[in-house]
This record gives sequence, structure tokens and C-alpha cells, in this order.
Amino acid sequence: MSLQNCSMILKCGLILLSLHTLVPKTFGNDTENLKAFIDLTEFSYAEKCEHVANEKWKFIYNPQNETLLYAWEEAQKDYAALKKHEVEALQNNSHTELTDDFVEYQYNTQIKPGDALLDTSKLDQLISFSVKATFLEMGANQTSNTRQEIEQLLSSNVDLERKQSAWTQWHRRLSPLLTDFSSTLSFVSEAATANGIDSVEGYWEFLSVYPGGYESIQSMWGSIAELHNKVVTFVKNRLAEKCKVKLHDDGIPAYCLGSLDGNDWTPLASDVLPYGNVTYSIKKKLWDKNLRGKLAYRSASAIGHTVLHEVPHASFWENSRFNQSCVTRFLNFCYKGTRVTTCHHASLTNFLTAHKVVAKVLTSQMGLVGIEKLPFLNSANRYSGFEEGISELFSILSVSPAQLQTLGLVSNDTDTDHSQITSLMITALDVLPRLAYYISADVWRINVIKNGTFEPKVLLETWWQYRKQYEGVTSDHTDIPTFLDDEFIASNKPYLSKFLGTLLGFQIYEYMNEGRSEVRYNNVVNNHVNSYIINATRESASDNWTTMINKYLEITEVNADALLSYFQPLVEYLDNEPEDMYSMTTDQQSDIERLEKLYASSDVTTTARTTTTRMSKPKLLKPSSEKINSSSLSPPAATPIVPEKEKEGTVKRPNGKIIPESEKPANAPNGENEYTSDINTSKAVWAVAAVLVATVAICVIAIFGRRRCVKSQTPKNRRYV
Repeated sequence: MSLQNCSMILKCGLILLSLHTLVPKTFGNDTENLKAFIDLTEFSYAEKCEHVANEKWKFIYNPQNETLLYAWEEAQKDYAALKKHEVEALQNNSHTELTDDFVEYQYNTQIKPGDALLDTSKLDQLISFSVKATFLEMGANQTSNTRQEIEQLLSSNVDLERKQSAWTQWHRRLSPLLTDFSSTLSFVSEAATANGIDSVEGYWEFLSVYPGGYESIQSMWGSIAELHNKVVTFVKNRLAEKCKVKLHDDGIPAYCLGSLDGNDWTPLASDVLPYGNVTYSIKKKLWDKNLRGKLAYRSASAIGHTVLHEVPHASFWENSRFNQSCVTRFLNFCYKGTRVTTCHHASLTNFLTAHKVVAKVLTSQMGLVGIEKLPFLNSANRYSGFEEGISELFSILSVSPAQLQTLGLVSNDTDTDHSQITSLMITALDVLPRLAYYISADVWRINVIKNGTFEPKVLLETWWQYRKQYEGVTSDHTDIPTFLDDEFIASNKPYLSKFLGTLLGFQIYEYMNEGRSEVRYNNVVNNHVNSYIINATRESASDNWTTMINKYLEITEVNADALLSYFQPLVEYLDNEPEDMYSMTTDQQSDIERLEKLYASSDVTTTARTTTTRMSKPKLLKPSSEKINSSSLSPPAATPIVPEKEKEGTVKRPNGKIIPESEKPANAPNGENEYTSDINTSKAVWAVAAVLVATVAICVIAIFGRRRCVKSQTPKNRRYV
């Protein structure tokens, strides 16, 4: 049987599953009938969701291929059309008042799916624009430097003129999109009306499941702004000292922030962290211990095992790619699990990102445990602050003093105060600029839409006004549309849930530590698994996330108290104008640069450059006299585990190119690696076909036997089929 035949069998099965028109036309008081209707709708959602993810995954690997770009675009339009069709099908069926809160929530997520209710032509225009923006954001039309190369330059020790030139040229490429953006941004108010909501704020609050959210975050920002301003001033002064130049009194130039986005300041760690020896130890040992690529994710999964008693399934490790572009992209394939594409480069940014991604992998994975409450309507049509909160929790834990010592990134005899301040500053550089950016991006768009000021010139001027006001970030040129490099802004998505989720992460941290927010110096977490956090994680995937945090964690509202309490030692440190600060020495900086060149020479250049139209020959890893001490961080792990020594030598890819042996996945059998994972796919065709045939047969029997396809007694392992 061919793969094509297998595909046909699967499609037939999905068509049968989609026959929810067989559900009686009148629900009446039968909530169970409505629930069955919604269950079948969720199967349709899952199919389309997987299709979109597959097409995006293909495009990520070959972004210069416009055929793949259009295939991804069409898949998104098809998904949106399905949502609109399901709304119409549900509206054609009458029902009485619902008495089951969960069914009512699921009903509302289907009947009001958000932007999918836009007029079809405008919805297609929005999708086309967001795809085009992503095409440029990935640097697919670049003929010179890739995005990764530019970001490495921005975070490196080079003169400011080079940084400004590279940063400016990258963002000015996006200017042709300004006119189209003016049109698509206006669609937000139309989408609000289509969903029965009379304001942009109310619409985004509805999608984020947090009524009154913007009033709340404005109030919370008022209490956070002082802390944020202290960190901005500290960073500005450290950069001015490092660069031997006077920076703007009213903010930090965006090109000085170490990345194109400018909302994550951890690339500035080498320049601004106050204790050079501690910074040097962390950065050096991230390389020495090989905490990059897959091993960074295995380290993160050890925290997942401790906190959630869960680790990523085998499919995540098998299907993800850990030696691609450093722009990490996380994709959810619905029933088929999750994947990530990232790079094999050691940095604080990648280390923190690995923990955030693993948290999202586990949140999605655990949401499928309660198979009777499928999460697809919720995840497709709503934004979860809880998922962001768990993601932030993992990030906080990853650089706590206890975890830094556990992983051997700092030595046990490191000064306790220096270790604490370094940990706090890393988290502050990660969290505070993002919070400022989230509120800035949303408030700016809301006010633009309210005022009807969609002219490109006004958009640009007001954008930089809001960035300066909230973020303390400036630009000498206000004609640079950095907002078009942002997927959320290009897609008309709100940042409200991300702002709330970031604060919620600190509240969960406080809850986990029994009401204490201080930085921990013993174990990262308590020795016992917290069942309430686990239950909240499982149910928040399909139900109202605010209900779950109230039910299981007794958090009635999101607030900034836990965050402010956590950073209190940092505030005291900054207020006392410390005199014991010292930077990394020139020798230490040179050593880090040497390590980056030594290790990274095989990581970027041995794979086809997927973010540019030009191709380069793979460079072989040159032999080195230095041996690298590394470790295998296979979860679960209660004690620090150190990566195995990298093996010397090389291994061939299927296309005949040579890659270093060190790039092999840690769990791959000898002689195999992630490049060869697809070679033997055809050998499994008969087994897959048998499973599909059995699945279709079961569903046919269930449908025509008037039984629901999904019941609580469904075996748990069915979700992995």
C-alpha cells in the first residue's frame, strides 16, 4: 500500500468524522447532543490545524520557495473557512439555555471564533498580509546577511555605527507593507462587531478571556513602571560606559539592544550584568557543558518532570530540529503533538527560550490527557494566560541561583549576593522589556483604531512615541516600521494574554513556594509534585484558564504583587548605587568569542541556509586540540547531570554533506541522526495503514451506531495513535 493510499484512507475517516450534520437539527434540552456536535467540530478543527502546521513547517525549511508560502497561506484560509462554516452549522440548530458551564464555554468558543467571522475578502486580505510579513521577517528575500547573522552582529562587541546600519537596513525592507497594514489594522473593529462586541478593548479582552483586562494592566503597569525605569537607567549607564559614548537622556536607541526585536535584553548580558566573573562563568559553561540545541531542551524537561511530573513525548524529540536557524519557532500539530525548530548555539536567550518552549510543549501535551475535553476550539479561538504563566515559571526557575549551581553554570563558592543579583538581573532583562513592549504594542494599536489615524506617517510617529513612553526605547529615525517585524501585530493578535501570563508566572512561583516570592537557594522546587498545578495545567487547555487558576491555585485575579516582591532585592541593589560592580575582562570576552567561533563553526554552516535565497558550501569543523566536557541531560533528573563528551569525527547526511558527529541527537542510535529520520519512513507504511483502517472502522461504527466518537472511557493511549 502506498503513502498516497494511506492518505486517502485517512481523509475518508476524517470525512466520516465530519458528518456532524447527522446530529439532530434541534438540540432542545439535550446538552449531550450539543456536546457531541461540538466534539465532532473539534475533530474537524484538529484536522485543519494539523494541515496548517504541516504547511508552515515545510515553508520554514525553505522560506524562499513561494509555492510553499502560498500553500501555507491557502491552508490558513481553509482553516478560517472551516471556522465560519461551523458557526453557520451551529446557528442553524436551535437550543435552549445551557446549564453546563463547560459546554457553554465551548459553545461560545465555537460560535464566536474571532477574526474568522470577518467578511471573507477581508479575512483573506488579513491572512495574505500576515504571510507576506512573515516572509520578510524570516529574511527570505535577503541577498546579503541573514537574520541570524544580523542579530549576532547586534549582540556582539562591534561599533555602534555598524549596528545601526544593519538594524536600519533590515527594518526599512518592511516599509512597502505600510499601506496594506493601514488597511488590515482597521479590520479589528469590524471583527469585534462581527463577534457581537462594541469595542476593540472588549474584543481583545474577550479573546483573552479576561474582562476589564486593559484597565487592569494599565493599573499594574503603574506599579511596575518604577522598577522598569530603574533597570532602563542601569542598562543605559552600563552601555554608555561600555561603548564609551553618551546615549540619549530620554531612552536607549533600539539598535543598541542586541536584537532586531528589541524586547528581549538578555543579549546585553555581557555588557550590563554587574559581576563579570559570574557572567563569564555562565556564558562559558553553557558552551563547555554543551547546553545548546537538544541538550538545552533536555535540561528544561528535567524541570518539567519536577514541576509537572511530565516530560516531552518521544515524538517531540524525533520530529523537532535543533540545528537550524536561531529564530526559534514552536508549532502545535494538534493530535500529532508539538515541534520546535531552533539552533545549536549556546546563549542565555536560547537557554531561556528552551525552558519556555518545553513548558508550552508540556501544557499542550497534558491538555490531551483528558481526551473528553479536547482543547482545539479553545486553543484555536482563545488566548491562554495560563499557558504563558507556566512558560514564564519555567524561565524563572531556569536561572534561579539554585538551578545555576545545579547545572554547574556557577560554582558553589560563588558569592551568594553576586549570584542572586546576577539571577535577578537576567530575569529582569528578559521579563521587564517584554512587559513594556506588550502593553505598548496593544495600547498603541487600540488608540490608532479609536482615533482612525491609519496614515503611514502617523502610524510611524505614534509607534515611536509609545515605545519611548512605555519601553524607554528611541530611534533617531521615526520612519522605521519595526512593528511590521512582529507576527502578532501583523496578524492583529493582542498581547494582553502574554502580559497577564507573564505576571501570572510569578504568582504561580509564589504559590509553589507556599506564599514566598524570594529567590530560592535550595532546591529549585519542593521535593513533592504539586497536584494542583498539574490539574490546572491539564484542564486549562480546554476550559476557561481564569476559572482553572481560581479553582486549583486560588488565584482570583492576576496582579503584579508577586513580581514586585520577587524583584525587591534588585530594587534595593539599584537604589544603593553599588560600587562593587565589574565587567568581564578583555581576556574573558575574547575567550567567549573564541568558544563561540570554535563550537558554532559547525552549527550554522553545515546545514543549508534556510533563511536566505543564497546557498553556501558547508564548512567542516576543524580539528581542535581542546576536548569539550559535556553531558547527557536526559530527564527525569533529580541531580545535575553532565553532558557526555562530544565524539570526534563526522557523519554523512542523506544528501551526502558532512556534519559533525556532535550534532547527532543525544538519543539517536549509533550511525543515525535527525537528518536520516525520514529515510526508513516507507517501512512503517503497512503498520500505519493498519492503524488508520482500524481507526476509520471504529469511527464508522460509532457514528452509525448513534454513539459519540469521544467518551470518557476512551483509552488514554489512543491520543498517540
